[in-house]
Amino acid sequence: MLEALFGAAKALIKAALGAAKEVVVETVKALEGTTTGKVLSHAVESWVRTKTQAAAQAQDLAAEEAEIGAKMARDGKLSPAEWGRVDEINEHRSQLRKQYAQADAAKLREALDHAGAVHAPVSADEIISTVGLLPHKTCQCGAMMAVSTTHTQQYGQWKNKFAWRCAVCGAREYFDPVKEAATIVRAPDADLDMPEAKRHEIWHAPATLADANARLRSHMGEADNEVLCPQHLLPMKIFPSLAANRGLVLDSYAYACVGMNPDGRGCTHRIPIDRLAITSAVLQRLEGRGLVQAGSPARKIHIGGVPV
Repeated sequence: MLEALFGAAKALIKAALGAAKEVVVETVKALEGTTTGKVLSHAVESWVRTKTQAAAQAQDLAAEEAEIGAKMARDGKLSPAEWGRVDEINEHRSQLRKQYAQADAAKLREALDHAGAVHAPVSADEIISTVGLLPHKTCQCGAMMAVSTTHTQQYGQWKNKFAWRCAVCGAREYFDPVKEAATIVRAPDADLDMPEAKRHEIWHAPATLADANARLRSHMGEADNEVLCPQHLLPMKIFPSLAANRGLVLDSYAYACVGMNPDGRGCTHRIPIDRLAITSAVLQRLEGRGLVQAGSPARKIHIGGVPV
């Protein structure tokens, strides 16, 4: 775990509440000191432009890789030059990951500068709501890993487990973010800002679950620009999950990547939307409000495909 782990304008920080802003500011300064980071300014247009450009490049790389994968599926082999191009694509993606991190850090610092950020103690709901958003790390196999979460029932209590999971070989590295981080810095959130007991009471109400199901269903096939495949850096789309036939709201939907690997196979990376904290975060990003019915739905503004 890093001193400050950024993703989608959120940060997990190894610092007490009072020191969180200083850690964010110093980390942003370090990011902006890099070659690509120097192009960032304080303006909103800067991080929006950075993300928009990175997203366009990621789409182009994925399209080229899909052509290579289709050739592999058709011919059963690739030339040395084509394998070399695959390596170049992966290296280019490494640079794009840095651009995403710099844009997220700049956006978060702007929120801090305008007193628009919340400093909250790390909790299970806070961490679960960031699944799919946090940065990626490299697996021993060379592919990328993303944070995943599972929950099991032990002695009548639900226990959450968090891990870095590889999108290719499936390897897992378990960690406990609640112990490793002291503070999360994020935008205000009507769901997460209320007391946990009240939040869970509203979330588990039958009317809330029915509403969540209908709202998620309306976004089938829609891409979430903040949830990126760790390998392809493509926005992941909402589809029926493999467990959808069980008829449970929290087993019915999942994010899936539509990218293709160089071996001609489709990407297998999935993110189940199987927790209410994840569901709330998904709806918050796509509609401007989570599961808590706090007034009329907010209208989200998009600049170059990036929600602001």
